Amino acid sequence: MLFGMAEDRLTSYQQLHSGGTSTLPGQRYGSRPFIDIGVKKWKDIYNVHEQHTRSDRHKDSAVSWKKFKAIQAKEIQPLTFVLMKDRNKEIKEYREYVKALLKVTAPLRRLGTAFRGHDKTEYSTNKGNFVEMCNFLAEYSPAIFNKLQRRYGHYKSHEYQNNLISAIGSRLQRTIVQELKSSKYIAVLVDETKGNSKKEQLAILLSYFEEGKLKERPIGCYHIKSLDAESLANFIHFTVTRIGLGQNYCVAQFYDGETVRSGRFSGVQARLRAKSPKAIYIHCLAHKLNLVVASCVEPVGTVVSFFSLVQTLYTIISNSNTRHQLFVEAQKAAELPVLELERSAATRWSYWYRSISKVRLRHE
Repeated sequence: MLFGMAEDRLTSYQQLHSGGTSTLPGQRYGSRPFIDIGVKKWKDIYNVHEQHTRSDRHKDSAVSWKKFKAIQAKEIQPLTFVLMKDRNKEIKEYREYVKALLKVTAPLRRLGTAFRGHDKTEYSTNKGNFVEMCNFLAEYSPAIFNKLQRRYGHYKSHEYQNNLISAIGSRLQRTIVQELKSSKYIAVLVDETKGNSKKEQLAILLSYFEEGKLKERPIGCYHIKSLDAESLANFIHFTVTRIGLGQNYCVAQFYDGETVRSGRFSGVQARLRAKSPKAIYIHCLAHKLNLVVASCVEPVGTVVSFFSLVQTLYTIISNSNTRHQLFVEAQKAAELPVLELERSAATRWSYWYRSISKVRLRHE
């Protein structure tokens, strides 16, 4: 008990410490005897005290006080310690689980293998490479098996797969940047292409010397909506500086010969050179070779007619929804996999190769 001389009141120390906010019938929080306002009924103090000590609130407070003192003396562990111990154990288990998922992700990403399948239902025979490899690991690890069987927290969805890929990509990019900074001088190589999703993809590579060897490293492939010179130049500059490389690092820039990139006054190379004066423009040698090959076959009438026919097939079939649908239905009727014809480009022989390969498959 505590006695306040100034207030002339008696207060319960235990209940002040562990009485909580509970109230008895007829009491209000803030005016509870022995807790909030104390007791000043000295004529009948013995009966009042006896009544208080027999109350359930006093007994609960006494138990709580004893536990508090035991925790202070380190005789028992607090509940928060037990909960945190279990929580730390769970965090450790999930970290090991995520490491296993990263070990699955790394080889699939390195080999350029598809992660997801078309059917992830319980009885599917092919749920995708990522899920199938996780299930394979689960056969040898009970911890991984238990995580995969959970309804939540198994981290197998396509969103988590993308996050794992991004995590590995970010770590790889940091390693490349460290090499780049040690070399001091870099060259930027940029090209764009339209993928299967029909979106323009801008690939940025950096070339540099390390220990006397020329290396080329990709730092990303980005979807870009605008392909004008200003947008491309700003995006390239932003990407290179974002990873921590200053303007003085860049000493060369490689593009194909399109005016948008090679323009002397307002092309991409001119705009980047205004920001990095040392970054001289070099016409891509592979693009030059494509131009030479294209020029060499122009006088050969048979070759020109053949490529013109392939391009005409693509134009007639793919540019008309009706004819394209008939082409798809004809393949299905013949029980053949549905192939889409590829457009061609005069200076991109890989396009010609894919286009001719598909025409040849369907011609047979």
